[in-house]
Amino acid sequence: MVPLPLKKACTTNLEGPSEEDQCSRPKDFDMRNRQLPTRLNSQVKVLALGTPESGKDILLKQMKMYHQGQYNQKELKSYRARIISFVIEAMRALLGRLSLLGVEIKEEDKQDALFVFQQSSSTHVMTPQLSSSIKSLWKSPNIPWRKFAKDDTILSFFERIDNLANPNYLPTTIDILRLPEKPETTEEYTFPMKILTLRVSNIRQPLRDPKELIPEFDNAELIIFVANLALYDQPSTTDGKINQLEETLIAFGSIANSLSHGSSIVLVLNNIDQFREKVAVTPLATCFPDYCGDHDANRAEQYVLWRFEQLSPQNITVYPHSIPPCDLSIIHMIYSVVKNSRLERSFADFGVI
Repeated sequence: MVPLPLKKACTTNLEGPSEEDQCSRPKDFDMRNRQLPTRLNSQVKVLALGTPESGKDILLKQMKMYHQGQYNQKELKSYRARIISFVIEAMRALLGRLSLLGVEIKEEDKQDALFVFQQSSSTHVMTPQLSSSIKSLWKSPNIPWRKFAKDDTILSFFERIDNLANPNYLPTTIDILRLPEKPETTEEYTFPMKILTLRVSNIRQPLRDPKELIPEFDNAELIIFVANLALYDQPSTTDGKINQLEETLIAFGSIANSLSHGSSIVLVLNNIDQFREKVAVTPLATCFPDYCGDHDANRAEQYVLWRFEQLSPQNITVYPHSIPPCDLSIIHMIYSVVKNSRLERSFADFGVI
């Protein structure tokens, strides 16, 4: 079933034409209709957009594993090197923040800190000395890590530093999902689905100026925009005057108004379960004063959806889909939207609609 869009879209009768319609069709319609599967059997370019905290990268990695199976040994070893580099860089960055927070590195920790700082940014081997230094710093009672090292990914890797240092260590699925991707890069995923092949480009560059993405928009058949609803009470990392959901709304509005006539957006409202839990404790009105629904999670979700709808031009069709993390139903929705859109255009070309 094709999901209902926010704005009314043209729909196609997929049960076939009536007898009266068949009599009014050109004689060569049946021959041209046989060409439809060939026209539909093609690759579809899809752009995946969202703020860095949207959960987009994790969602796409899960989709890849769902379609392509588990990672092979070569891929796992590549991820192992990336995880080790990430852990080293994370510790270096945290040590660099200590002075800004007024935390002095004690004499007994200085040797380990210096050794970590001396590591190259391209280091991807966890030697016994390096793992020992990172572990000693992380366990040091002199450094209040918990006050400013709040990233769950960093915490998870630091707590398992002995495991990462094991020469036989290979990343788990959770490790790979947790690993942040490099910013301002584009990665493509291919998802074969029946008669269509989705080629999803994961755009990681900042969304401050959508005009830079116009060449990408022109060639894309569908936009996936991922929004993390649970961040409504978290301040923006770039503008402390607004929260992260407001920042997401601004980015969505800029993108929607940069698209050409007739474009479609699949709006993924991610982390819906955590959003509903948080609304029961922290009312949405504390962050969006014009909201009047108190602790009602359903009304809160509808309000956020309405805010997205207000930012979308009339000539753009938006298909909303609320999901919890790890929900892969979105890929079937994407397929349905693309297939329906293709059918409508093909039937229009042949004079059927």
